[in-house]
Amino acid sequence: MSYRVTKDEMLRMNTRQQAVKLLKRLSKQGYKYVTRDLESEWLLCFNLKPKRYLDLEIWGYVNEKDDGAMMARGFKNTDITEIRWSNRSPTLINEFLSDEIIMTG
Repeated sequence: MSYRVTKDEMLRMNTRQQAVKLLKRLSKQGYKYVTRDLESEWLLCFNLKPKRYLDLEIWGYVNEKDDGAMMARGFKNTDITEIRWSNRSPTLINEFLSDEIIMTG
């Protein structure tokens, strides 16, 4: 099974279940954090801890040229409401996935 997220998967509106599967795959690629920009239908994943830029209303790398920084990856999803712009810090993907297993069994 490929862990690569396809362009189709990124651009379609993913259900919660599909989004959880994508987060698992991205986690295996080294992505550690997931965020949502203000009023966005996109979840964005980062491998290094991103910063919330209040003036731009987006999350992003402090230094995108950092040696370890991978390009942020995103996909559409609106029913994971616990990941939102108003969160003070980015959500750790592994913690979210652990909570998801507890919530859904």
